Amino acid sequence: MQTYRNWRVIWRCWRRRSQSQLGNPGSQSLQGRCCSRMLDHQQIADALGLARRQLRVTAICYPAAIRVIGRTEVYRQIAEVRIDGKVKLTQPIGYAFPAGAVFSTALRQGDRFARVSRVYDQQSWDGVTWYDGLDPSKGAATATYDTTNYPIEVNNRGAITERWALRFRSGGQVFDFIGQHLGQIASGNVNEDFSPMNIAAGAPYMTIRAGGWGSGWAAGNVLFPDTIGAEAPIDCVRCVQPGSPAGIDDRAWIVQRGDVGRDPESDF
Repeated sequence: MQTYRNWRVIWRCWRRRSQSQLGNPGSQSLQGRCCSRMLDHQQIADALGLARRQLRVTAICYPAAIRVIGRTEVYRQIAEVRIDGKVKLTQPIGYAFPAGAVFSTALRQGDRFARVSRVYDQQSWDGVTWYDGLDPSKGAATATYDTTNYPIEVNNRGAITERWALRFRSGGQVFDFIGQHLGQIASGNVNEDFSPMNIAAGAPYMTIRAGGWGSGWAAGNVLFPDTIGAEAPIDCVRCVQPGSPAGIDDRAWIVQRGDVGRDPESDF
């Protein structure tokens, strides 16, 4: 499993965002139009606002009107946050940001990777109650999935943080795949590898190999695998002071990003 190192969310930076309109780029290169030695992010969007390509762009031509968006960032550690709203940094910014530049903070999440946190089986299940482990009133199923030789496989792209249940139908061959928050999203059987697709990510939530099922599964038996995704959970809280509204410009932008760790690297 590949590890995403130093996962972070717009960590302590000043941001400047600018955009350029290219009316008919079918015969012109984007190289030079988007060039900046401090350009941190680049995005190309079509007339509908759909992103076509991100990060570095060189000599790419498109057949329709597009918008090129660039962003310049400078990362600095925060030394002090004052009650009057001013922020003191440990180092100078070193860049002449114009009026309207945005100051953002970030949560550092450290190394992140998808994993299976727990797998257990149960004789029966009411379909509603979820436990952090075996329900003692139900007991374990007679059959057991062989996670030693056929571990449940996950990847950083498709896996999410979720409790899952694979509940067997009559005959002990076909099962329904149910998520605590997603509900039933697929069905499978013990004779085939099972890889339910995460449509939003274009990758499976997990892969369960047919060789691990063995025999002895009965109607109502349940296999519970719990997964943890590579994305870090974020809770947002809005604090509003009493008073009249000062304006209509009220929005926020939250981005999760990280990179693949390759030693040696900086933790900054």
